[in-house]
Amino acid sequence: MGPCPISTRCGRCGFGYDRRMAGIRTIARIIKPAAPLAALMLWAAPAPAAPVRTAAVACAVAKQRVAAEYHRTLASIPRCDPLRAGDSPPGYYVLALRGWCREEICGSVLIGWFAVEKRTGRVFAWDVGEWRLGAALGTAADRPR
Repeated sequence: MGPCPISTRCGRCGFGYDRRMAGIRTIARIIKPAAPLAALMLWAAPAPAAPVRTAAVACAVAKQRVAAEYHRTLASIPRCDPLRAGDSPPGYYVLALRGWCREEICGSVLIGWFAVEKRTGRVFAWDVGEWRLGAALGTAADRPR
């Protein structure tokens, strides 16, 4: 028997350490040959390469991606305010997405600033304070808190 992580007197604790490790080794033997194929599939997977040619399309793309990422409905993101082309960095549409405010005193609330890459349609967070591109949506660095 192998070492028991719970007790130094293996066999008395009923943990079943050896049986569990044998199962893990069997799974590893099955998965190991498939790892290079899985890595190749991830590498070869095409990026969403749909060019975005107008600010209106960029708004629609950003709304869909933000709604999916933040678990909202499209109806909860009614407004999109794109910056003028001269104020956005080359190759991106920078826009603010706004949602409904539940209070009577306000009309909408800022969901966030986002940048849509013109070439691929990828959506990034936009850092307004530093005026630079943030993390791509869908990465751990850009999870809502």
